[in-house]
Amino acid sequence: MAGSFQTDEGHSNERLQPLRVPMRKEHLFGAARELVDDLSSWKLDSADEESTTMHCTLEGGFLRGPSKITIEVEGPEDLPTSTVRVRSETETGLMKRDKANVQEFMLLLHRRVC
Repeated sequence: MAGSFQTDEGHSNERLQPLRVPMRKEHLFGAARELVDDLSSWKLDSADEESTTMHCTLEGGFLRGPSKITIEVEGPEDLPTSTVRVRSETETGLMKRDKANVQEFMLLLHRRVC
């Protein structure tokens, strides 16, 4: 059974909401990319600097299938304000951890840029 989870403004936990910071989107994208590189269990599959979108794989281990993570940074070109949105999708495995995947990344990104 497939599962997914993504950041949303409606979540009561701020680590599950999109992260808005006073930073140009290319700088925030760079910080998010560095964080992915620092996470040993995360693998960067692709990074598009033009659309400021990354696709990653998080290996799931014995009971969890691999999760596909999408990280998007949005913001106007001329203003120093940006938003990060994260989505985790898992297709296989007995245990899904999509919400925990998003929360882990957002917690670490928040520490890094705020």
